[in-house]
Amino acid sequence: AEGRGLLIVLNKWDLVRRPADTAGGGAGRASEARERIRFQFPVLAYAPVLTVSAATGAGVARLLATAVEVHAQLTRRAGTGRLNQALAGWVARYRPPGGSANYRIRYLVQVSANPVRFAAFVNRLAGFPASYTQYLENCIRRDFDVPNVPVAIELRQSPKAAR
Repeated sequence: AEGRGLLIVLNKWDLVRRPADTAGGGAGRASEARERIRFQFPVLAYAPVLTVSAATGAGVARLLATAVEVHAQLTRRAGTGRLNQALAGWVARYRPPGGSANYRIRYLVQVSANPVRFAAFVNRLAGFPASYTQYLENCIRRDFDVPNVPVAIELRQSPKAAR
């Protein structure tokens, strides 16, 4: 389902042959496997990729700990005040592109947890740069400690300020 936590688990890792000439070759293979998954499924870049062996039990404890952490991230809430303080810093670092369009984000609120969704109230919806929405998503992931779950941002037209 959309917006849910996801773990990518590579089982039977005990059967992966380690090159004889390198110590710890399994780690190199795991890195290669992660890179391939990231390349083939870029939309899942947030999802942890773990290696396990059901036969030997290797990696199972890490899998369970990661599942608990992903659940914690899914249920985490960001306070509106703290979120908008962070937004001011993000906008100061990198203003929304648009030249003469002059796009502005008035405020940001978290509308739900599990799935993690936010609403950004903007002065103009038409043509709002998708790259800037992605920038905000990356900032939320980094600054609000939700790197391993999907984050959705819905743009909403802000009511016109009273004059």
